[in-house]
Amino acid sequence: MRSPPNVNVKSTFAHVGTTRYGGVVAGSPTVLAAVRALEIPHAHSKAAAIVTASIGAASLVASPDAPATLLVETADGALCRAKEGGRNRVVAAG
Repeated sequence: MRSPPNVNVKSTFAHVGTTRYGGVVAGSPTVLAAVRALEIPHAHSKAAAIVTASIGAASLVASPDAPATLLVETADGALCRAKEGGRNRVVAAG
């Protein structure tokens, strides 16, 4: 296992991009690479020999009619699609 890379997740995602998911989508490759660079063994995984990350991102326009859980549910669905798509990836929804 290697030493942790010097990645500041907060600054990686802050003020990046101009689209609804700009920060998450633009910063995700950095986070995915940082996790892979740790080379943490994952002997029981069918996806990879090392620990990887899957990221689900969501963005919604606020609405008084939308349930408070909608954003989390949308992000969770995106995360499930990221895992189903082969893991070690980012999927955006919303």
